[in-house]
Amino acid sequence: MIPRAAQSPDRSHLELGANALHRFAPDPHVKFKALRVRVRPRLRPFFSFGYGLDAGTRFSRTWGGLHEGTSGGPDRPDPRRSLYEARAWIGFWGELEPAPDQADFLIGFGVGLVGDGVLDSSERAVLDAAVPADRDRLLEGIGAGLLVALEAGEQVGGLAETLAGGPESDWEAIGRGMARASPSTGLPARVDLGLGERTPQRSRLEIGLEARRDIGLGRMVRLPVVPTPEPPGG
Repeated sequence: MIPRAAQSPDRSHLELGANALHRFAPDPHVKFKALRVRVRPRLRPFFSFGYGLDAGTRFSRTWGGLHEGTSGGPDRPDPRRSLYEARAWIGFWGELEPAPDQADFLIGFGVGLVGDGVLDSSERAVLDAAVPADRDRLLEGIGAGLLVALEAGEQVGGLAETLAGGPESDWEAIGRGMARASPSTGLPARVDLGLGERTPQRSRLEIGLEARRDIGLGRMVRLPVVPTPEPPGG
């Protein structure tokens, strides 16, 4: 037998979490909940981040598909589809004891939302479904994900349009996520997210960019993960 290449527990637990969503179960989070109690506390942040990362990556395609209607159009959602409501993707934490890894899940979800470098209008639905504290964590994840995209030379877009009309504090949370996930070399000389030079949103972004770097988060958002295959039929 050829020995498997060594893989860090951090990465393996992140990938384990990224394969825990059970889309078609009455409780789509049942697998995650069952596995989470067996994960050592030190590794739970990676496990929960991975779960959020995968769920956020799937959200726009899956949620949008559900709202196209699977049994009679958008006004008649298929009752078997337990993820029809945007809140269902993140609200299950209310069934669990409060724990620090909830923040890791939400940040991972935000990173997943902008895995393609874009925040679209359907993805705003999950932000609007979140309570303010959870919304901030999701936006920190969005900021961290956008930073990684910018580092890779990717174009980012849609942010200013999608968040238009939202609270100005959204931009501070995005900046905070970018700063927390920044590499040891620091942030880019200029972070351009389509905001004007002298706008309240730009000012709040700059405040967020002053946050302290979080080495653990910076490492987590840069761990390579094998994407979960889509099941037949999307």
